[in-house]
Amino acid sequence: MGNSHFTTRSAILAFVAAAAVASVCHAAAPAFFGANPVGWGKDVTGGTGAPTSSIFVVSTLSDLQAAAKKAVSPKIIFVKGTIDATLDASGKSKTAATYAAGYDIQTYASSCFSSDGLKAVSSSACTAQTTLATSGGSAQSADIKVTLTDNTSLIGLGSDAKLLGVWISINGVKNVIIQNLFIEAARDLFTAWDPTDSSTGNWNAQYDAITIKTSTGVWVDHCTLTDGRFLDSSAPIIFNKRVQFHDGLVDITNAADLVTVSNNIIMDHDKTSLIGSSDSKTGDRGLLRTTYYGNLFRRTQERTPRVRFGQVHVFNNYYFGEIGSSTNYPLLAFFGVGVESQIVSESNAFEIDGASKSDWVSHTMLLPGGTQFSDTGSEFSSTGTSVDSSLTLNGIAQSAWVATNHTGSISTAASWTPSSKYSYTIGSKGFSAIKSSVMGNAGVGKVTVTYTGATGSLP
Repeated sequence: MGNSHFTTRSAILAFVAAAAVASVCHAAAPAFFGANPVGWGKDVTGGTGAPTSSIFVVSTLSDLQAAAKKAVSPKIIFVKGTIDATLDASGKSKTAATYAAGYDIQTYASSCFSSDGLKAVSSSACTAQTTLATSGGSAQSADIKVTLTDNTSLIGLGSDAKLLGVWISINGVKNVIIQNLFIEAARDLFTAWDPTDSSTGNWNAQYDAITIKTSTGVWVDHCTLTDGRFLDSSAPIIFNKRVQFHDGLVDITNAADLVTVSNNIIMDHDKTSLIGSSDSKTGDRGLLRTTYYGNLFRRTQERTPRVRFGQVHVFNNYYFGEIGSSTNYPLLAFFGVGVESQIVSESNAFEIDGASKSDWVSHTMLLPGGTQFSDTGSEFSSTGTSVDSSLTLNGIAQSAWVATNHTGSISTAASWTPSSKYSYTIGSKGFSAIKSSVMGNAGVGKVTVTYTGATGSLP
């Protein structure tokens, strides 16, 4: 808040562990809101109190996976340098053939579907390809998946730790921190075509960068998440659709709860952050509570976030989108306001390159079944144009707030009050101040972590 530097929780965790062996661990970064997570994930402590036997420094994928599954709690895993799951032991790029020799996506498409992709067909070639896809997908999943356990902190050492092509799974656990990492989204090399997904079909991949599923208490902070070297524009076009090898960057589903996503750069991606995976999963009611603050969403196509059911607080984030044919990720909309979603937006900054004022509102929010959206203090661009309580732009009502697939009315009154659930402070107000704060603090490298203490043993 008022301080220019603060010690982050990751530093505290590492320092406490290191102090026992008289070693040094520290972290400092420009303050945005303070040392601890704010919002629904406020009580997350991760690996706090881990003894040196439960602290691991890893620089290979195999060591990362071994440390992640080690049955100790609490636990701290430090990532040193670059771990690239897209390369084999000899440094060559892994392909579908690495996991399933004989599989070919073009053969899969042509043998399993009609020429327009709208009808499934049966053939011996299709059977062979789908069998290979199943076995190959299982092999790839086992190869790239890192499954975190209860009371774990996964933290990048230094300012340039990278996880490339790794799928981080937080499934059925509690109390996890991910911090100070550059994370390049995993690619599903066996992505599947679904002719029934929309009127023209779609490609659907399985792996997120970070999956948060059926878990409670997660904090993702000061990371950079992106498609990186593998932009969607580099994928082939089959059935008149760009093949989609990516799923989400941070997806929060299946009754996950009490999550904070803060101070990250989230960029160059399509389906960015999903909260709630299905309109029919009514068991998610009362859960999926998530806070986003201090994040830079840059060149994301949609879902920042896309919400069902959850009480979601989004404040002091900077959104930058692009529209037009020349961009890799043309903006559809920042917010997806889904079934029974309860989004409270405060003091966010929205900027859309290539858009006229009349386009701003339509590219800010879509309403796939949602009926409530509340905003206070957010602004479009540097003009100071506000999103006011009646969902107007410069006092003129915008019918684009209500998407064509939404048949009901939308309430602009907040259905819940974040300040009654946790303490927080709006750190910046106005477009320029919000943008400046976020640009100066978000992403990997703004937190510097060192550790020179003893570590536990790995197989």
